[in-house]
Amino acid sequence: MNETLADEIYRLKKAFERVERDAPFLKSATNSFREIMISRILFKERLSPDRPDIHIPQLNYSRLAEGHPWLTEDTITSLMDPWGETVESTIPPLIKAFPGISQEVVRLRKALAAGEIDLKHCIRFLVEGSEVGMIEVASHLGFQPVVLKFILSQMLKPFVEKRTESLRSFIENLPWHQGYCPICGAFPGISLLQGEEGQRWLKCSLCGYEWKFDRITCPCCGETNMGKAFIFDRSENEWVELCPDCHRYIVGIDLRKQTEMTADVASIAMVHLDIFAQQRGFLPTAETAWKYSAPG
Repeated sequence: MNETLADEIYRLKKAFERVERDAPFLKSATNSFREIMISRILFKERLSPDRPDIHIPQLNYSRLAEGHPWLTEDTITSLMDPWGETVESTIPPLIKAFPGISQEVVRLRKALAAGEIDLKHCIRFLVEGSEVGMIEVASHLGFQPVVLKFILSQMLKPFVEKRTESLRSFIENLPWHQGYCPICGAFPGISLLQGEEGQRWLKCSLCGYEWKFDRITCPCCGETNMGKAFIFDRSENEWVELCPDCHRYIVGIDLRKQTEMTADVASIAMVHLDIFAQQRGFLPTAETAWKYSAPG
């Protein structure tokens, strides 16, 4: 294990320790997500950054300026290896971390191995946001579409994160004013305040890329509404932003005052704000894993 990898895991563990200290009622969730996040870090370290059959299109600056993300849905789907030993290795950590859905994970694994369903089609439905496709596959497997989304997203995420890392340096200084990721087109799972001036950043829920964004604009609908609500927790360093125009929400954290925290762990720690928003009829900007596992 190299030093960089060790440091990443150390920061992750310290962040989870902070959550468990401040919110002991989240212990079950933190145990599960600590397990899966560490497994993902170790898996990405072993994963090849590319494959011969993956074609990353050349960055089109004109399309980017028009608001189109770099990668197409076809390219994102291709970032995940075909069903085989590599993808198979993403299954055991899921079963261990989330025993409540272990039967569904095993059922999916058997169906893929037997050729009952096609992994590429499943991932394409996920990337496209095809509810009809998800319902069809989930019905065949005999469990809920939301569970299928959760499992597939956890299988896909390390491949996309690993295989888009090399793209970030090409795009980080280019202007981008959209609320979705300039690399993969996914919406953000969390809003961050970082830097001396407290610049707002959005973190992609799929590939993990971070980009600067206007403080009071909704990432989902793009409206700048001074009437939107910001509901803070007791520390005032964490909040949920409720958009009255599209009825979506996104949680946020001031990382300048949360030095032990990481963005991904913070999203889990703020699950109570997710519940608050959802009980009031708002939907998350991005359907991230902790949204599926939130109590209530």
